[in-house]
Amino acid sequence: MQNDNTWNYACPTNRERNSITAGIFKKHVWACCPYKTSPNNPPDSTIIIESAFGATAKKNARATRIRNSLLHRILNTCGDADITYGDNKRADPALCLYKGMNLFYVSGNEQMTETPPRGNGTVCKFVSVKLKDNARSHRIRIYDGYKVWAVSIEDIQWITVELMDNTDEVDTLEMKIRELSATSESEEQTASSTTQALQALKRELQILRISRQFRIKPERKEVTVNMRPSRVSSLETTISLQMTMLP
Repeated sequence: MQNDNTWNYACPTNRERNSITAGIFKKHVWACCPYKTSPNNPPDSTIIIESAFGATAKKNARATRIRNSLLHRILNTCGDADITYGDNKRADPALCLYKGMNLFYVSGNEQMTETPPRGNGTVCKFVSVKLKDNARSHRIRIYDGYKVWAVSIEDIQWITVELMDNTDEVDTLEMKIRELSATSESEEQTASSTTQALQALKRELQILRISRQFRIKPERKEVTVNMRPSRVSSLETTISLQMTMLP
């Protein structure tokens, strides 16, 4: 499978899509993160954000006590194919993120008139995460034998994402930067004017990119979780919970 953010994968089921997404993240971790015995820390550009769960507030729903074993099972065995809320929207209990990866913004269309405009189904890419001060859950987690940063969603303020599809202006600037960079590399001594022009183009591109970014903050939702209660069970059970998530 080619590790290329320009590729898209169509799947007949959400569960199969979860498997492909997990495979892509695993290959990224293999390539970019240190092995568990390495003395090095993992890169800040890769992180797993773990959702928080609580008892449902629905009057007629059966209250479920959130034990550590249940939380561990949800975080490690469930994907967005197993958790639904609202109008058949889906939520992933453990968001595996790295800089530049594609995301779907799942929310209402109230922000269509804001800058940048976005609505339910907007395709964007992950830029960064803003942690709260003294985020106690921020730690190194071993993922498939490799070190990866992980944090509870209760310890993050927001994530920053950027609209995925470039405008003509962004594409033009990127092309100019590539052409000018190629010219400067072919010269033995880069002229001062060329260096200054290249820096000016990069600053202009950065300003454009920032104007296309927006923040997504955690929200608390009533969700339905479909899962097997234990590893040996062959039957799924349905649980109503509250979940703190990134829409």
